[in-house]
Amino acid sequence: MRDSNSLTTTALQITSAIEWWQAAGVEYQFNDETTIWSSSAQNNDESIDSEQYNRDITVVPKTKDNIAVKYQKNNMPENLADFQKWWLTDPSLDSVGPQGRIPPRGFINARLMIVVVDPEITDKNKLLSGDLGLMVSRMLKAMQISETEVYIASVLPRHTPMAETSQMIAGGFDKILLHHLSLVSPKRVIFFGRNIASLIDGKTNTNLPANAEIKSENLHVPALITNSLDSMITMPKLKAKFWHRWLEWSGQKE
Repeated sequence: MRDSNSLTTTALQITSAIEWWQAAGVEYQFNDETTIWSSSAQNNDESIDSEQYNRDITVVPKTKDNIAVKYQKNNMPENLADFQKWWLTDPSLDSVGPQGRIPPRGFINARLMIVVVDPEITDKNKLLSGDLGLMVSRMLKAMQISETEVYIASVLPRHTPMAETSQMIAGGFDKILLHHLSLVSPKRVIFFGRNIASLIDGKTNTNLPANAEIKSENLHVPALITNSLDSMITMPKLKAKFWHRWLEWSGQKE
């Protein structure tokens, strides 16, 4: 039997979640079976396989044929502050050059790290400063996590529509992402975009688990793999599915 404090905490979490989902335009009820509140909700679904399972993602070493020499680990800074500067200034990071790159934000040992493929098209100096960032802020409020406890990063330094996994791997961004993760050393990480996990896994397979453990020499972190923020903002059903996954993954679902 739960005590009154536990019930109060649960009630606050439910209230906060409902407020966020309503503000974000969600038209689904929060129970084990997704219930549509409005017939206007979209039926299309690009979600990951709804069957949840766990898998360890073991980092596969890359060869020089797959990764350019300039992206070898000894060419990347070994502390987070220097890495963030390198991310903005290194001329060889991408073919466009430093102008217009958007920096990651947050601090080492973050309670939660959020990774997206690329910045929003409207981002200027702050990553996720537009509609997607607003949704993330509401999401964190529902999770009762302060934004000061969160590290937000992107795989690519600028808005890049239709970025393909094979192109990101060819550009060395799989190795850069792994190094970035090890420098931040978060308690947990959420990948918003199924193709991001492929970068860590070293494969372009899209049949990925919803929950995973990222393991390498300097990193061991639980990961939640879900749909992109772009998909969630246009398909309310995906928001509801993500919320259920978050509750399971964070141990809040009973």
